[in-house]
Amino acid sequence: MTRNRFLTLRLVFAISAFLLIGGCESVDSGLLSASNALSSPDPVTGKRELLLLSEEQEIRRADQAIADALEEARQNGHAIDEETPYFERVNAVFQKLLPVVHRQHLPYELHVIDDGVWNAYTPGGGKVVVLSGLFKGEQALQSDDELAAILAHEIAHIAARHVTERGSKIMVTQMVDNDLRSSEFEAAFTTNQEDEADRISVIYSALAGYDPTAAVNLWQRMAVASGSYAGVLADHPLNDDRAANLQSYSHDAWPFYTPGVQRADSAAVLASNPLFSNPQMNSGEGNDEQQEGGITAATNAALNTYLEVLKAKNERYKHEIKHYDQVREASRQLIFQNLRVGNAQGGGKAVWGVSVNATDRDFAKAMVRLRYWNAQTVIHEKIIPWAPLTAGQRFEFGYRLEPIRFTSVTLTPDYVLLDSDDAQSKNNPNAD
Repeated sequence: MTRNRFLTLRLVFAISAFLLIGGCESVDSGLLSASNALSSPDPVTGKRELLLLSEEQEIRRADQAIADALEEARQNGHAIDEETPYFERVNAVFQKLLPVVHRQHLPYELHVIDDGVWNAYTPGGGKVVVLSGLFKGEQALQSDDELAAILAHEIAHIAARHVTERGSKIMVTQMVDNDLRSSEFEAAFTTNQEDEADRISVIYSALAGYDPTAAVNLWQRMAVASGSYAGVLADHPLNDDRAANLQSYSHDAWPFYTPGVQRADSAAVLASNPLFSNPQMNSGEGNDEQQEGGITAATNAALNTYLEVLKAKNERYKHEIKHYDQVREASRQLIFQNLRVGNAQGGGKAVWGVSVNATDRDFAKAMVRLRYWNAQTVIHEKIIPWAPLTAGQRFEFGYRLEPIRFTSVTLTPDYVLLDSDDAQSKNNPNAD
């Protein structure tokens, strides 16, 4: 029996046993009752997914997370919601999206925090937080279509219950496979959900009258500006992969888009579209409790979890391979010479040396990995953004080290993003 098949059986057994903890009159009826309590059909795809929190618990947790986030923002002196110059615009787009999404019964709630970080997020339960960094700097959103892409993505996470689903699946899968007990695996699991949210979000944007290709332009621009660095914990798809996937997804969503017009048949489109619909679920054939036995319910929950494990593993390996290629290429582009460690002015240790741009092009961005060693063991490491270097430039540097015990340190290039040959591609968000 292959290892993957063995993992499938272990997952089925683990989930079935987990569901039977409460005790039941019969195995199958007990499994069905417990399965309905601890797993349910996905609100978007209809696949039975492991969910260890009820919808009410999900909402309560989201309420607490939002209360904590707003309190922290106030303590840090950040303006909130109507106090910001962005809330009215963001809320207008948010309200146009809500009539065309799944789970419309949730207590949807939008908050805008005047924080310079480029980000939006959701704790689930209908709550969305937008940070004002989305509207500032070189990567500022350039249209309401792009804003709709961001908001629709967060609503898609809510619709698919990703926050609850992720925690449930990671807990159970790590019980049965020691190889999955790593932060890299958990990040890869999140990456799967990010991709699914992208796939759902383009339909939401199109149905609300926003251009679904705006997401493609947005992530193409991010890939040009930031590259696709795979060397840190990656809980999102690589920028270039994300743009390519969205190109395909937006093509499928395009037939449902009429500029500025909210589709009256949105419910029918959500029930039947090429990106995520499940006709059986929406016709009532796939989630009838009378048709689905307990063993079937538990097995389906285990199988769907197992398939996501495989996808997460593949995503983790993909990041590892790309990181290896990036390190190999960076080592030819950024060279370190004359490294030495000594006492820094004011106390403590520092590493000095010379960094060299070994190419004939400027660096747009570079990342370096600093490792602290005890004999042959890495005891601590840190990713450092490196100073920009022009073509052929030699740069003498000194970097203060942390006050920890070590026998040696190394600096190795992890990633280099060269300036584009075509300057217009950095300024034109629609450039291919």
